Amino acid sequence: MATFIDQITGLTGSISASNTEVGTFLSDGAKDVINKISLTRPDELGKFAKTSTDNADDGISINGKIISVVREHDSSTILRPCGLINQVDRYEASDSTSLKYRSKYNPGYYMLNGKVHTVPASASSNNAAIVEHISFPTIAHDDTSIGSIHKKHTGVTVTDADPAVFTCAETITLSNNDKVKLYNFAGSTDYNGVISTVNNVGIDGANKFRVNGLSSSGSGTGGTVETVFESFPSDYEYLVVYYASIQVLNKRLAEFSISIPSVPVFGGFTNVTESIPTWNAPSLVMPVAPADVDIDFTSVPSAPSFTKQIFSAPSLENIGDLSLPNPPEVPVFSSNSVDISSLTAPAYTGPVVAPDFTQVSTYIDTDEDTELSGAKLQQIQSQIAEYQANISNALNTFNKDNAKYQADIQSAMKNQDLQEGHDNRILQTYQADLSKYQAEVNSNVQLWQQEEWTQKFTKYQTDYQNLLQEYSANIQNEQAKVSNDLSVYQQEIGKATNKFSAETGYDVSKYQSEVNANLQKFSSEIQAETARHQGELAQYTNELSVVSEKNNRVLQEFSTNLQRYTSEVNSEIQSKSTDYKWLADRLNLLKVQYDQALALQQPRQEGE
Repeated sequence: MATFIDQITGLTGSISASNTEVGTFLSDGAKDVINKISLTRPDELGKFAKTSTDNADDGISINGKIISVVREHDSSTILRPCGLINQVDRYEASDSTSLKYRSKYNPGYYMLNGKVHTVPASASSNNAAIVEHISFPTIAHDDTSIGSIHKKHTGVTVTDADPAVFTCAETITLSNNDKVKLYNFAGSTDYNGVISTVNNVGIDGANKFRVNGLSSSGSGTGGTVETVFESFPSDYEYLVVYYASIQVLNKRLAEFSISIPSVPVFGGFTNVTESIPTWNAPSLVMPVAPADVDIDFTSVPSAPSFTKQIFSAPSLENIGDLSLPNPPEVPVFSSNSVDISSLTAPAYTGPVVAPDFTQVSTYIDTDEDTELSGAKLQQIQSQIAEYQANISNALNTFNKDNAKYQADIQSAMKNQDLQEGHDNRILQTYQADLSKYQAEVNSNVQLWQQEEWTQKFTKYQTDYQNLLQEYSANIQNEQAKVSNDLSVYQQEIGKATNKFSAETGYDVSKYQSEVNANLQKFSSEIQAETARHQGELAQYTNELSVVSEKNNRVLQEFSTNLQRYTSEVNSEIQSKSTDYKWLADRLNLLKVQYDQALALQQPRQEGE
């Protein structure tokens, strides 16, 4: 036999509530079912009633509606209905000289400290007070049936003897006359499904008991025995499971959340470890002309010099953070049960009259005083007239209170309908917000990739390559310029010295040789520096290529992570949307089934 928590799991898929919470949901469900049955089918309320007896004026504890109160009149077969009286009148009701006196023929009852007491007080010798009332059961998550004070034993064995004697594996908690259900017995399965009362507790031995009306059906082991709350029909138990399932789904919806993964973090680029090579321009140093030689160098241009080129690397623009919207807030739904706990059903409190006809008989039969008897009869007639008027007033008051009570019930039911409609609109809004959120996430990620990341990094790479090429070209241009200027310079020096030698006949060959040597040295230094610079620039360009390739892989990996992130976000939203829709649809279905079952005003039939 499936436990209640197993039945709830079958309806809800899974349970996030604790076992204690499930027990609370089940107990609240039993209370809700009883309250609603009292509204929709009051004639069925007796099925949920419990009968309690008091024969020592201890009072009977009440936690639900009172259906009837009677008192035995010196016999268990003579039951006098008790009318409700105000607790402040309990002493007047026991005074035979008071107009509010209640006798064994016309007993009353009052509530005091949550207990029912009768007047005359309940007593032994067939004068007990008997109260039929609603008692809300307390239900545990692993129960299989509803019990008010639940007792359960597992691992129970039974002997192959007549009468059958059952033995509990632990200290027995059952009492004589407890109503129990037997199930899960192995061996002889004839015991399974038996419902009866317990007797002979502890008589046949420690932790042993018998079951009324049950003879031996063979030995059995591993059985379960648990008390059954006979004041809650089994045909209505499924509604309690429905109610608890609704609360379990409400709790899961309240705990529902979307777990968005963390946005991937870009680890950064690798920088080139080599510095970009610089051109170290050589200097041309001309020899000093002889002191007595006055060569005219006015037509000779300035000695050639190399203008140093500067490489200014571009900066990568600041890449903004990926900004994502916040997920929509998950709505929380109410239980949507009709709460009438604050309403008090009106009770008709009839007036009391106690005409003293015994005194009239005494005046007539014993005293033979017709004057006194006439006066007494006139007093009694006045009491009866007042009693009849009070009956009418009490009935009018009851009708007025009952009309307000019914109106309050209808208002509570109307409020429930409005709340359910409100919850449905909230659900539709949340589902729309969830779709909007998913679209915004995809749009923001795509926009960020296009405008922040790809665009800025591509510009940085292009600018870097262009500036590097420009730097290399500038150096080559400067090298060509210096070489050309050096050739012109050398030619003009030669012309000037040759002219001076021709005009004066002075031998300047030594000076000319020194000039040529210095020029040759300067040219050689330029060639060497050019070779060095080109080699280092090639090395720098090669490393830049390697680093660029590595950075491209990093960028590709980051782009892959972004795509994976977007996919995970979409998957999470899609999965949670599906889960949420299932929970919400399941919740609405169970609410509809629960409300419809109660609206039909009848229990579920066998086989349903």
